[in-house]
Amino acid sequence: MRIGRQTKTALGALVCATWLAIVDVQAAHAAAAGAEDSQAGAAAADATPPDDRTPNIEAPPSEAELTGRPRYNQGVAALADGDSETAATAFLAARDTAGADATLRFSAAYNLGLALAEQADAATEEPETALERLREAAAWFSDAVRLGDAGDEDARVNLEIVMRRILELTDSLGQRDLAARLDRIIDDQRGLRDQTRRLLVKVAEAGADAEPVAFERDFTASAERERSLLAEATAIAELGAEERAAVEAKGEDAEQQERLRAAQLAGLDHHLEQARQSMSDTRRWLRRLDGNRAHRRADAALAELKRAREQLTDPITVLRGILRDQLGIGNHTAPLAARSTLDANAPPPPAWLTAEHLADRQDNAAVRVGEMLARFEGAQSAETEEADEQTRRTLRAAEEATPLLDASLTAMNAAREALGDGNWTGAMPRQFEAIDQLNRAIERFAGLRELIEFAYADQSRLVAWLTPNAEDGGGERPTGDALAEAGRIISRDNLDRLTRLEPLLVEELSPAPAANAAPPDEAQREQQQAQLEAAEKLRADAVAAIERSRALLPDGAARVDADAARAALEELRRLFFTIVEHLQELLAAQTDTHDATAAGFSLGPDDLPAALGAAATNQAEHAGMADALANALARQADAQPPVPGQTQQEAPAGPDLATATAETRKAAGRMQTASVELTAAAAAAGSMSPVLEPILEDQQAAMTHIENALRALQPPQQNDGGDSEQSESGGQQQPQPEQLSERQARQRLQAIRDRDAERQRDREAAEGTREPVEKDW
Repeated sequence: MRIGRQTKTALGALVCATWLAIVDVQAAHAAAAGAEDSQAGAAAADATPPDDRTPNIEAPPSEAELTGRPRYNQGVAALADGDSETAATAFLAARDTAGADATLRFSAAYNLGLALAEQADAATEEPETALERLREAAAWFSDAVRLGDAGDEDARVNLEIVMRRILELTDSLGQRDLAARLDRIIDDQRGLRDQTRRLLVKVAEAGADAEPVAFERDFTASAERERSLLAEATAIAELGAEERAAVEAKGEDAEQQERLRAAQLAGLDHHLEQARQSMSDTRRWLRRLDGNRAHRRADAALAELKRAREQLTDPITVLRGILRDQLGIGNHTAPLAARSTLDANAPPPPAWLTAEHLADRQDNAAVRVGEMLARFEGAQSAETEEADEQTRRTLRAAEEATPLLDASLTAMNAAREALGDGNWTGAMPRQFEAIDQLNRAIERFAGLRELIEFAYADQSRLVAWLTPNAEDGGGERPTGDALAEAGRIISRDNLDRLTRLEPLLVEELSPAPAANAAPPDEAQREQQQAQLEAAEKLRADAVAAIERSRALLPDGAARVDADAARAALEELRRLFFTIVEHLQELLAAQTDTHDATAAGFSLGPDDLPAALGAAATNQAEHAGMADALANALARQADAQPPVPGQTQQEAPAGPDLATATAETRKAAGRMQTASVELTAAAAAAGSMSPVLEPILEDQQAAMTHIENALRALQPPQQNDGGDSEQSESGGQQQPQPEQLSERQARQRLQAIRDRDAERQRDREAAEGTREPVEKDW
């Protein structure tokens, strides 16, 4: 019989063990001073079943006297009275002030999980709030698993109950969004991997690499957390399989978009299976206290989860990622090819830059292109009359991109063979061909904003080439005939882009009314027409300027018209500039760079310098983008001065541009610091092991600032008319409280654990100065 099963909830039978009578020392002495109190305590103990450890609740002391144990007793009393909110506050305070009292830390964390679970039970009319409380409860039960005795199964059982209830509530809410659930499990798996890395550092500092028995509790807690994540990955795989089976059951009656979705789900299932295997391996190695192998498998699981998420990502985003990797491969091949054709006195390449290393990277890029081809071929891209215009455009793009991707894949495979043979000069032309074909495939899917971005980037590069002494990060500056040829290619591509842009402008600014939607009023039509005329004029101006500059190449006089075309494209960018989208893209890119930096813990001295160097380059780009976005936000804030005489409370709800600007500037500062630190770490990595923790902290802080900026720009929709149905059905509330609270809970847990580790080091340094703690139970 488990301890204290007298409390049942709608979550199932939550085990109420560890309701230990934790009393402060003064209260214990006071109780011991009187025989009658002792006899009363004994009688109460006799009345309590052996397996039902009910707490001995003392009269609460004054607020000034409250320490860890009295706060815990206060929480127990509140929980017994059904006041779970007061109980949670008291247990959290007890956990924060527990100090060296391991039993108090465990009991407070455990009962905090119980209190939060009861709050979830009480929130029957607010399922989103219940889900948030359940996730917080899961985090604290996980902490209790880490702190508890090896044979105490109650915390683990409750963790499983809560996780199962989370899945049930998620399904009941209709949250079958595979992409959102994948995003959440990727974030959690990243946290577990980072936790494993911190554990490895602690083991190494203690000199216990061979026998880390003293850290068994930490390993077990991580293993249990991985078990919960594995269950979530299995649930996601089952949902995907159900959706895919529903499409396949339709057979030839399935629509084109459904067949495309089924192809995506097939790829998702493959990578989820790989991730689940890696997660299972991670759990096994954690239970065996093999931190190094567990870390490698946890990192592999994270990579496969990302690949699974990639299956549900739009094609242009996936192809952009492949293109970035292919550019990196080409950049690393170039110095080897140059050295093979120049004199022998040229500097030797770094030791890590080998044929095998580049061949493996090239093979990975080719596999990913092959996956994209499979997705496109599975779509069966013939148009259907039932499909809407957006679907038909996507299917046409897939059909047009298929031969381009096939050509890119062929070039990548040829480059792979050349790299394997050490034929650098033979590999480079095929790599350039693969890059070119990838670029062309990406543009098949480009929408209005993407086409403008492509054209603006290329036109800016041409202007830099034509401008004396201008800095250009695009490589060696072409001159003479090479400049003329490069300029003609850019001009040709941009003219093609601007031609394809014309119908997209009409669709963007004169959209067809949605089904059952009211047509735009006269004012809206006039505004749309004015925007369309302004955009079309800018497009026409850019076309005329590009044609003039193209005729003058390579003469320097072409710069004036090339710059005029760039200015027109910049105005187009401003017309359709969505800062929220750019911030979201920056957050995703910063997260990838954070993961790449953290991967340095598992790299050897041969691979580490290159990995950190690439991360430093990306980090500098992120800092520049954040600074540009902060400036753009500041301009928008200046353009919208407050209304005279209007108080802040009277101002209409909307984006908080001032807060968003400040947060984005803070993010830019932390990104710049991380960039400098990464550059220094890359330079030193060849001779010593760099310290990566401060860099990761700066990157994480930058991510938090970007999230804050996004929340400032996307305030929750307010219901000013009391119509709850309208508020719930609006679908515009971007922030997801349950995800944010889970992140905050993990951050609080980590801060507590860091303090615990610091206290442990202080105790070891004191060597025997610790006084015994009196126990009253």
